[in-house]
Amino acid sequence: MPGVPTVAASGLPGYEAVAMNVMFAPARTPAAVIDQLNQHIVKVLKQDEVKEKFFNIGSDVVAGSPQELRGII
Repeated sequence: MPGVPTVAASGLPGYEAVAMNVMFAPARTPAAVIDQLNQHIVKVLKQDEVKEKFFNIGSDVVAGSPQELRGII
């Protein structure tokens, strides 16, 4: 957009925008089911070809546990 300063030019050098894509399950889903889903999802996200596809669209894959996500939220 011509004439609109960049974020850095506006006085916020080092600014970084972060977006997260996460998966949620319905409330009261048994912990064993959540853990099993998480294990399968993490296994897929750690595959080199999957990480490369995310990298090619400008994303970093960070596959963690439900507990780690809970701490972030």
